[in-house]
Amino acid sequence: MKDLVTVFTPVYNRKNLIGNLYQSLLSQTYKNFEWIIVDDGSTDDIDEIIKSYQNEDRILIRFIKQENGGKHRAINNGVLHAKGELFYIALIPQHFSLTLFIIS
Repeated sequence: MKDLVTVFTPVYNRKNLIGNLYQSLLSQTYKNFEWIIVDDGSTDDIDEIIKSYQNEDRILIRFIKQENGGKHRAINNGVLHAKGELFYIALIPQHFSLTLFIIS
């Protein structure tokens, strides 16, 4: 089996943008990855969106909610929970459009 890759995304009020990244991850040909999302105290109910993605069970998604403490704390938290041999940070900029990133 190929090495596990951790795709990590810190989020804060990105409910309206996270779907683009989710669609990009679904389209990957390399399937041995986990997606870790650390929510840094969002107030936009992004957790409901993530739960719906988890219920689809199409990719492995691990969701961690923490009190707002900044992106640096979210990244540290993601590193602590990562199981992958490789760790990729997939940020969601404020004006994110569907741009595919490729794991393999």
